[in-house]
Amino acid sequence: MAQALRIKVTPLLFCARLGRWACLHRAMKLKGNKKSKRQKLSLKYNIQKRVREHKRRVRKEAKRLGVKKKPRKDPGIPNTWPFKAEMLQELEQRMQKREKEIAERKEAAKQQVKETQKQQAAEARQAAMAREAERKAKRAAEFEKSQQEVLRRTLLKADVLLEVLDARDPMGCRCAELEAWAQETGKRVVFVLAKADLVGPQVVSRWLQVLGRTAPALAVQAEAGREGVRDLLRLLGHAPPQPASSAGGAAPQPPPPAGAVGLVGYAGVGKRALAKALRREAQGQARWLLESVGRLRPAAELAGTAAKLHLALRGALPAQGGPQGRIDAVQTVRHLLERANVQTVMRRYRMPGFDGPDDFLRLWAKDRDLKNSKGKEAGPEYTARRVIADLSSLPGCICVPPEIPSEGGGSLWPPHGTARPLLESLMQVQMAALSGKGVGPAAGAITISSASLGRAVDVKRLLAGAEDDADVDVAEGEEEVGGDSDEEGEEEEDMEEGEEEEEEE
Repeated sequence: MAQALRIKVTPLLFCARLGRWACLHRAMKLKGNKKSKRQKLSLKYNIQKRVREHKRRVRKEAKRLGVKKKPRKDPGIPNTWPFKAEMLQELEQRMQKREKEIAERKEAAKQQVKETQKQQAAEARQAAMAREAERKAKRAAEFEKSQQEVLRRTLLKADVLLEVLDARDPMGCRCAELEAWAQETGKRVVFVLAKADLVGPQVVSRWLQVLGRTAPALAVQAEAGREGVRDLLRLLGHAPPQPASSAGGAAPQPPPPAGAVGLVGYAGVGKRALAKALRREAQGQARWLLESVGRLRPAAELAGTAAKLHLALRGALPAQGGPQGRIDAVQTVRHLLERANVQTVMRRYRMPGFDGPDDFLRLWAKDRDLKNSKGKEAGPEYTARRVIADLSSLPGCICVPPEIPSEGGGSLWPPHGTARPLLESLMQVQMAALSGKGVGPAAGAITISSASLGRAVDVKRLLAGAEDDADVDVAEGEEEVGGDSDEEGEEEEDMEEGEEEEEEE
């Protein structure tokens, strides 16, 4: 029975196993027939493109219809949250910190823009100043060169040199190198005291007596009535003819007329004013007077307190912005008081006695109620600068002749030859006329002792190039007879520029 049962069950098991295999086979067959999701890239990209275009059209239509996407509402913090207050405070602090950082970044950006603009403006100003300085330096170099050429031509073609001296400081306006060169070459030199109206007549007469030991000397007032200009024309032999004296007696024989007359001198001594006065007095017949005037330019820069003091009393001190205009004002005032007559200083400024320069500056500032920018009492440096600036105004400060006359560089009388007695007689006449005059507006001037001669000028080096110029006399021969030329016009313009620069300084 058991065997029979085994025979019956075995086919059933076989059938069951066979059915399972069939199911597995059917499942495997179905799985193998399923399509893959892979697709071509061109199809994939086309689908993405169509989707983008569809979304774009939808957004465009929504924008046209005014449909706006409803913003997502912030649900906030639930009231049941255990640390809601602390979280709200933290969020508030975070928001304030963010706003502060944004404001700081904006302010920093603004400051950066301002700094950049300031830097660019400063660079532009510096570039402009550099260009202006370069232009001025170039113009100054060209002007210096032209003035040196004018001086060289004036010295070479002039038969008589009128050395123009400021009557307030005649000794400081003399050029030792020029006088030595004139003595070597036999040039006739005449001292002309310009601006004589700024000095007392007695002081001018004493100066003529001192300078007359070296060369002929006359005083003129080129701008105040042209007094003394006719005497100078008579000394040069170009005075207009005078009618015979009715008292009988022969008129003095005039000296021989000078061929070519040139004016030379330092800056600011009155050269051009004298040239204009000579032409007016000669009634336009001054063909013998050279059109250009020679300006003596020192070889070295201005140095020394005494030299700057003498320039200050003549009103020729350069501007303070320039390298030669920087002075120690207090030291200059101290030097002035050392050389000045104390009584003339007290009379000039109407002040009582003072003890030293510091006390003088204090009294001077107190008398004029000087204040600084803060409304306090002015300091010594500022007061000293005001004192120096006031020296050139009337009655001003003048130099008196030395007690013991000193010869500058030898006598310049020999080139004048036999005309010396006549020239001395003309000088005596003018000195007598000056001695008979009153004190004038310069009676209250501060008087100081004279110093050495003016600053050195390298005349020989200036004229060294003239020896190689073979045509210089031929080219300048026409100018000696007063012919107008383009070159003279250019020299005239150069000198006008030079005088304008002096006035600005």
